[in-house]
Amino acid sequence: MLQNEADAALVTICAAAFALEAFTRELTRWSPSLWRRLRHGGGRCPSRQASPRAAEARRRSQGVVVVWTGELAWLFRVRHGAVHYRGVSEPAQAHPVGISVSVAQVTYSPENATRAVDLLLGILKRCRDRPSVDGRGTCSLASMS
Repeated sequence: MLQNEADAALVTICAAAFALEAFTRELTRWSPSLWRRLRHGGGRCPSRQASPRAAEARRRSQGVVVVWTGELAWLFRVRHGAVHYRGVSEPAQAHPVGISVSVAQVTYSPENATRAVDLLLGILKRCRDRPSVDGRGTCSLASMS
């Protein structure tokens, strides 16, 4: 039962990461630095407009971007561990049901699968609800306020 749970969570986590990667192929056509900055936590977004409205949008978006940067780093670290598996001996960890299990069964848990899907849906909803500040119809860092 626990292995089936871990297998399903692994598939869900990887699917969320793959969906975000596919989505960014479209985003990068309009904002090449957006995905790189979110995924790798690389510095501040350069100003696209000098307007007070754009500056305010960037200021309000910083909290969302900080959270997403950390969550994306986590998601792709976990996905990387599944896609590029390295057999490493690690001590067992406590599972919520009260027994010790492998690190993989803790990493690929229903809670982490939910976390991955919530991140994916949060990003997609934000881009749907606030597609742009500059009117181009693209999801930009400045529109994530």
